[in-house]
Amino acid sequence: MKIQRTESIVLLACVSAAASVSTANSQSPGGAFVTVPVPESIVQDRSFVPPAGWTEYGHTAVGDRLVALRSATQGNGARFFVEYVRSASGEWLAPQPITVEGMPEPAFALSFLTDGAQTFVYQSINGNSYGDYRVLRRSGGGWELLPAFPQALGSPRPLPADGRVLLTQSATHARTYELVGGAWTETRAIEAASVDLGSIDFVGSVAEGVLVLQGSVDPAKWGLPAGCVRCVALDLRRADAEPVRVPADPSVQQCVRTASGSGLVAVRDAAIGVAPQTQRVLELGAKGAFMERLRWRTNGTEGAPSRIGPGGEIVGNRWIRQRNAAGGWNPALWFGGNTYHSLRPFGPDGDVLSWAQGSNGSFLAVFDAPWDLDGNGVSDGEEIAAGTAVDCNRNGVPDATDIAAGRLADLDADGVPDACAEDCDANGMADLAEIRDGAIADCETGGLARCAIAGGAGDWNGDGVPDRCSPDRDRNGIPDDVEIAAGASDCDANGIPNGAPVLGLVPESLAAPADVGRWTVSWGSPNAPTGLGLCGTYFPLSEPLRIDAVRFHVTVGADLTHPACPVGRPYHLFVSQALTAQADLSQSDLVWTATGAYRNGAFQSMPTPPLVLNPPGFFVSYTVPAGAFGRVYSNVPLEQQPAIRALESGSAASGDPRSGRGWAVFSGAATITARELLDLARPFHWFPDVEVVANGCPLDGDFDGDGAVTGRDLGMLLGAWGPANGSPCDLDGDGSVDGRDLGILLANFSVRGG
Repeated sequence: MKIQRTESIVLLACVSAAASVSTANSQSPGGAFVTVPVPESIVQDRSFVPPAGWTEYGHTAVGDRLVALRSATQGNGARFFVEYVRSASGEWLAPQPITVEGMPEPAFALSFLTDGAQTFVYQSINGNSYGDYRVLRRSGGGWELLPAFPQALGSPRPLPADGRVLLTQSATHARTYELVGGAWTETRAIEAASVDLGSIDFVGSVAEGVLVLQGSVDPAKWGLPAGCVRCVALDLRRADAEPVRVPADPSVQQCVRTASGSGLVAVRDAAIGVAPQTQRVLELGAKGAFMERLRWRTNGTEGAPSRIGPGGEIVGNRWIRQRNAAGGWNPALWFGGNTYHSLRPFGPDGDVLSWAQGSNGSFLAVFDAPWDLDGNGVSDGEEIAAGTAVDCNRNGVPDATDIAAGRLADLDADGVPDACAEDCDANGMADLAEIRDGAIADCETGGLARCAIAGGAGDWNGDGVPDRCSPDRDRNGIPDDVEIAAGASDCDANGIPNGAPVLGLVPESLAAPADVGRWTVSWGSPNAPTGLGLCGTYFPLSEPLRIDAVRFHVTVGADLTHPACPVGRPYHLFVSQALTAQADLSQSDLVWTATGAYRNGAFQSMPTPPLVLNPPGFFVSYTVPAGAFGRVYSNVPLEQQPAIRALESGSAASGDPRSGRGWAVFSGAATITARELLDLARPFHWFPDVEVVANGCPLDGDFDGDGAVTGRDLGMLLGAWGPANGSPCDLDGDGSVDGRDLGILLANFSVRGG
């Protein structure tokens, strides 16, 4: 990855990163996020493999009909649709091509519309780009081509039960249409302002006449981070409908598609920072409010839900949670590792259609529900629920079937999967089963937490979570609650000891965050540049915050005499107030700066005067001395080499909310100043390990109690000048409000950003 400036090009390389947190979707009630293995995959039930030389993708299905786009594997051969039909006996018949005279060549098959399997919409190709959205309608045993939709930004989506179709036509406008007299006629216009959003993206329909929309809100109005999306429900049955907001938890969230008539919407609450993230399923109640029906946490491996099926199934990229008889959801079933993706539920039983990738190209696979992988005529879920089959790993498949298929090992052939043999408390239930049922797991061993505690792991507060798994924001190896109980100060009673960070890479730092990597500066020429470098991190805010200190983490290296070691060399710290959520670091206001020298240790910390930062957020940046943290070409272990501590942020395309939080610039200019680097920094694919301390302790001189010492407090002190007579302005308690009290107040005078 190159960071460019006119004077030079400098490279940064990741030379070492601890193993990333492994796949998981388990969360301890005590607050520590623990990892357990991903459930094993179910087997494929049926494949639709096209003839040699052809591939199929862009699929859509409803009921007992499936339409796929078939194209040549090599070259620019013809592209056309084929339709699969399932007979009354459950067999899928040979596909029939769909051909209509004058039909523009298709690019994608998007979806069936509201009238069952009678019409479906697709996007055409126009030269080297995408063309109009067209609709095919079944007619007299064949198909007819309907008029093109008006120009659209987003694909046409059906509205439930009423025959209308919605188009997103710009970032701020959407329209509904119905076919009248052979032409598409507009029936309703929706503007962003009507739903209080900065832009519109159609998510789906949760009930007759009710749409769910999401959009990027106006950051200036809401004080939210850039890219934040909010979901609203809009009732089209009433022209005067007030939009219903899907409740946010926390403030940044992302909706996914819903299923018409299900009343459900799936939401990922993507907190700024690293995993875990909360996934939720909400239901639109009779009174027009959304109620939470299901909540679970993940480290992001399973991804956000992508849609809800016709029977309320929750579907991700390679997993599905099916509804059970009690109205809840079973644990996730996983599909074929990396082979199957773009799962789409359809049909009354919640069958699943997948676009699969094989050695000969793309093909389609259908998984018939309810699952009966052992073929005994009883669905696997019914067998497991009745106790006639055991599912110790909670993947929705009987253990015997998993063993027979080779998905679970049983080396001693006792009928119990080896992964399920551990029963540390001898209660007759496999530890793995208990953990996947919600029992607290030990973050270190992955086994049951209660067994680890019984074996000697500390649990000072008796919450069932080993102390080593409890939040430890200052990374000193002692849980925060233990420190506070032992007498550590916690001014604002937020469970964080004074001096420990409230903002950083992770919401609840552990002693050694596994996914924080080490990065070196690889100087791109034989002569090391003499210019400075700068790293920065953006912290979003939803309300004002007074900070007391900032600190950053680096690895100085084992050899303090090496030229790449920064110890003893100066650094500059900057705190800058962001003016808008989209603004670059260069467009922020510098609030405070200080200089220090790198110490021999991981923590480089600096107290600040009382700084009050405001929404939408602020930047903390520090400089890197010329030549420091360069790559050490030797046999020195990587963890002992000088390095910048940082977390890789992913890419914007992944939807990762951390993207763009990291800022960096490395210059070869000999005359560049630290302040000039703030104007040159650009978003980077990692953000440094920077933390912010905000103790919340009262300030001497904050007479009005607003958390800051301002001109209003100064006015109150000056108004009380003279004999104190018990005035709170007598800060030193000498009976007089005088110059000494003024000096105390001015020492705490707060600097406000924005």
